[in-house]
Amino acid sequence: RQLRELEAAFERQRASIVLQAEHHTRMSEQTIDEEKRKRLAQVAEEEAAQAYPILRKVEREKRQVAECACQAILARLQQERAGAPPEQAAQIQRQAQEALLRVRMPAPGGDLGVPPQPCSFTASPVC
Repeated sequence: RQLRELEAAFERQRASIVLQAEHHTRMSEQTIDEEKRKRLAQVAEEEAAQAYPILRKVEREKRQVAECACQAILARLQQERAGAPPEQAAQIQRQAQEALLRVRMPAPGGDLGVPPQPCSFTASPVC
């Protein structure tokens, strides 16, 4: 009888230890998952912080390329208008405006705070 009581006490203690171990395991897994989420969020923030200046530079360079294209269109327009009869000057002007609109279309995804460069029929070539 004492042996059965001792065995029962042992089984209760063993079951309690197993439950505690399972509980601690679950808590550890939750802690690990939480730390993993925090670290991933931190890495994503660091990545965005490092990428932002690069994206701004790319956007600036894209705008510079567009401005150079704009300047080339303007130079070509001036050459064509200079040698064109007056009735063709309006058509050349319209074609140039359409080309300038295609060059100056904003890039998808926003401008990242980079101000647009002016492009007009009076701009002087800089490229």
